[in-house]
Amino acid sequence: MKNLVIILILTILASPAIAEIKYNKTIDEMTDAETHAMFLSSENMGRYRSDGPAYIAYRCSKGKSELLLKTGEYIGDTPRGFDYRFDKKEQVEVRRSTNLSSSTNNKVTFLTAGLKRKFIGLIEKSSTLSLRNYDYSGVSEAVYKFKLNGTEAIINKVNAAGGCN
Repeated sequence: MKNLVIILILTILASPAIAEIKYNKTIDEMTDAETHAMFLSSENMGRYRSDGPAYIAYRCSKGKSELLLKTGEYIGDTPRGFDYRFDKKEQVEVRRSTNLSSSTNNKVTFLTAGLKRKFIGLIEKSSTLSLRNYDYSGVSEAVYKFKLNGTEAIINKVNAAGGCN
């Protein structure tokens, strides 16, 4: 029993941070450029424990902002994209088109200009976000939940420090 408790404690301590909102400032060692960012982690893991939580990052540097989503699932070049729902409002489907731009490993996607502005506005004004992501075949899904309380103040801090509006 004692060994089981120790294993449980070590497992919890080794787990990724869940349901966190963080502000971060980094300075490029080569250019001294500052990047200011907000990081959100989901309150739950993906379909498999190894997937970990999903993350939303909003960052700003030199007046340019980026919004990206990272899940443990493949979120790359599938036509299905992802679905989201703020608070208890209607679900919105985001299909792969001009709305999304994938990273090289296809587990991170960048939201493009129009969708990025809309999404940030909803993050600032909402309490919860549910995000559904599909696997590469568009069949299996994982749903991530985010708590958004306190994001408006952090987004304002990121924007002010990084020169984004």
